[in-house]
Amino acid sequence: MLEQARYVKKGDSYTIMNLLNESKAVKYIAGYLHLISDILNQNTNFASLDVEDQNRLILINYNQGVEMTLASLNVGSVYNLINESSYDNQTLDSYRRWKGEIR
Repeated sequence: MLEQARYVKKGDSYTIMNLLNESKAVKYIAGYLHLISDILNQNTNFASLDVEDQNRLILINYNQGVEMTLASLNVGSVYNLINESSYDNQTLDSYRRWKGEIR
């Protein structure tokens, strides 16, 4: 899907082989994050959120899937989803430690 939508350049290898190659798999992760961001921009007030809330919403989508998130958003607001989804805090904290923002 990412290759067809041109979020990832199609390689010479099969997709499964690319995903098993660490240096190529990161391109698929980045492509998927870009896709998530585009979908959120089209379906929510994503651009008006502060950067931390945007990052949390991207993490929520990455972990639970865009379809489930969009279904949740039909019931409530972006802020409700962010506040109710606490499992992403650990992922976000790990990311911040990796960036050196927290210890």
